[in-house]
Amino acid sequence: MVDLLETRPLYCLKITEFVKFAGIGRSTFYMYFDSVYDVLQKVEDEFFDAMQRVDSYDPITDLLIRDDDTARSLGPVMDYLGKNLRLIRILSGPNGHPAFEARMVGYIRDLGIQFSKAHNTTATDEEQVQLSEFVAGGAMASLKWWANHEGNFNSDAAFRIFLLESRSIVRLLQSGRRREGAASLQPQQAPGRAIGHDKDRV
Repeated sequence: MVDLLETRPLYCLKITEFVKFAGIGRSTFYMYFDSVYDVLQKVEDEFFDAMQRVDSYDPITDLLIRDDDTARSLGPVMDYLGKNLRLIRILSGPNGHPAFEARMVGYIRDLGIQFSKAHNTTATDEEQVQLSEFVAGGAMASLKWWANHEGNFNSDAAFRIFLLESRSIVRLLQSGRRREGAASLQPQQAPGRAIGHDKDRV
């Protein structure tokens, strides 16, 4: 399926050419699938199931990880992505399946929400959603770039980009809330006395 998608879009693939390519009969195909879209769905499901199995990310443990530490809670996931860049490139490319990229962004968004809640407990739900959306969009863009430049992929660099991007946004949210808190503590001027006393006006 993936090899075929490298040459033409999914909607152009016919069951006849798929069974010929796979070396199976049509009857065998219909025992398991109704269309080539079902085959693609199975490929995607297997990809995400395998990624879930290697996902060892723990936002609480990550609180103890320094930027220069050798421990990498996201390391196994990054390694898995690095080994599947060709699949990611094809499925997220023009011949692939739009739902794959949306599903990938959703997976990254969930990681972002976990990270935000663990690192920024004072953030509102809306701020945490903003953070996770920002991180998911940036991480997906980086992942697609790596998928199209496989020789440049480095799992440690990928980890650092995700981690530093997340922490940078957390710091921005926290500093913004501190400024808001400081402003609320400032004494308020009485209305009409910002320029001077009424008796001084002409």
